[in-house]
Amino acid sequence: MSFEPTSNEGEEEEEKVASPTTYANIQSLLHRSNLSETEKSAIMETFLQLQKKTVDKVVISTEENNSIQRLEEVMEQVKKKESEIKKLTEKITQGGDQCKRTVDKRMDQLIQMIQMKRRELMTSVDKIVAQQMHTIQTHVHSIKQLYAQLKL
Repeated sequence: MSFEPTSNEGEEEEEKVASPTTYANIQSLLHRSNLSETEKSAIMETFLQLQKKTVDKVVISTEENNSIQRLEEVMEQVKKKESEIKKLTEKITQGGDQCKRTVDKRMDQLIQMIQMKRRELMTSVDKIVAQQMHTIQTHVHSIKQLYAQLKL
């Protein structure tokens, strides 16, 4: 869309909009028996594309033109900021994912260390229990021998 600044405010070129008779003409054209479905489809597609076309030129005031230019500048800045925010969001997401992986890895290492320490402690406890049992059995055996000697 192009704009031309002028002092004639409010003037516009005629916009191409289909009138009800144009729709009726298209309808009657599409009902012709000598047209193939492909041709009918092409006609309808062309008609719809023509309806979507906008005004190419609008006559506006200098103030309106300046406002439009400022608006376009602001929109460009907004688009840049949006792009920056998307990039930062991606970086934050990647950083968060990296932190999660690091925490998982370190927790796995910590769990392995705890399990190893547990095994060591259990082995130590088993050794101490075995030593104490041996000592007690030795004492019990000695007491039984002394008791047997006393009975004699």
